[in-house]
This record gives sequence, structure tokens and C-alpha cells, in this order.
Amino acid sequence: MFPVKLADIPKFEKQNEISINVFGFNKGEVFPIHISKHRFEQHVNLLMISDNKKSHFCWIKNLNRLLGDQKSSEHKHFYCPYCLHGFTKERILNNHLPNCQTYGPQKIELPTEDNKWLHYKDIRKQLKVPYIIYADFECLQEPIVDSNKCDQKTKKTTKHIPCGFAYKVVGLTPEMSNEPVVYRGANAADKFVECMVNEQEEIEQRFKHCEPMIMTGSDWQSFKKATLSHM
Repeated sequence: MFPVKLADIPKFEKQNEISINVFGFNKGEVFPIHISKHRFEQHVNLLMISDNKKSHFCWIKNLNRLLGDQKSSEHKHFYCPYCLHGFTKERILNNHLPNCQTYGPQKIELPTEDNKWLHYKDIRKQLKVPYIIYADFECLQEPIVDSNKCDQKTKKTTKHIPCGFAYKVVGLTPEMSNEPVVYRGANAADKFVECMVNEQEEIEQRFKHCEPMIMTGSDWQSFKKATLSHM
């Protein structure tokens, strides 16, 4: 099995009783890609170096030394393979591992001095969308007989056949909303798509007839004097 894909590593571990950790490397930073869930006697740490087309695995002889080269500290540290946090004593690392391995591979990244504040950016999400369509399907369960292959892990027992649906178009005002639509019968999925296309065309026609905003003289004065804008 060569070259080995990341998705095949768990299978390789079970077949050979070897636990494997894989780390990536980008812009001078090491980060975890695959951390083994097994604790076999034989263990290997690998560094995967990739370009746009090819990947190559390198053996990491000493993970603590590799990660320590990224730090400015002159003292030896013991690093957690899950979060890559370094500890001054191996005893502290051993106490840390049972808690950290619960969450899987990760990498702690602290904010820099130039990027230490969070700012709200999605201003557009403060404006309500003009139309929302709430929809729900109903299906009949049709038994599946002798359709499962031996190599499939998932056993299929029934197939969901759409038999009906209901939906409602909700606008910003009651005048913009429609009454619920209910359909029961054959070809429910095709009928639903047809209804959605019709609703889209109707909504697009409404947008073609936009009325200008009515503003009084005082409204214009307030608008021109405003220093903060909001939707």
C-alpha cells in the first residue's frame, strides 16, 4: 500500500499494531494532522511535507527537540502531541495528557499585539432577509430487500420515498407573506422544486417594483447631520 494516504493510517495501525502520529509543517510551524487513538508498544512520529502535488513522510526522531527549535527558551521542554504545548517537567506532561487526548489534535495560537481585539464584521447579517421559506417533507418507508453488499458496513433496511410536503413563504410584513402550501401525491420532490421555482419568480417580480423611501425635510436634516450610520 504505497503511497499511504492519511485516511488509511488507522487501518495500517490496527493491522501492524503500530501507533502513528502525523504532523504537518507550514511557514515554519509544526501542527498535528493525525494523532493515533492507540497506545501500542511500537510508536512512530512522522512529519508530512507537502507541495501542491506531492507529499513525503519524514521520521521524527525527537519530537521534543523538533518543537523546541521553534521556541526561544533555552531550557528543555516536554511537548504534548495533541496541543503542542510544552512543559518543563515530564511529570507535568504525563498529568496533562489524559485530559488533552480527549479532545484530539489541536494547536493553541495566541493573539499577537497587532491582532488582540475581536471586532464584529458581519454587518450585513444585522439586516433581516426579505423572505424566508419554511418547508417540511413527509416520506413513506419502502423496505429494501437483498440490496446490501457484503463489503458494506451500513445495513440498509428502508428507502424514504417523498409523499408530500408543506411550506410557507414569510416576508418582513404580513402583506409580503403567503398562505401555507400543502401537497400530497406522486412525484412530491419534483413538485416541490417546481413550487420553489415559481416562488422565486414571483419574489423577483416583487423586487422589480421598489418604491422610493418617503423622507420629510426634518428626516433629510437628521440624515445629513448623522455621524454614525446603521442599517
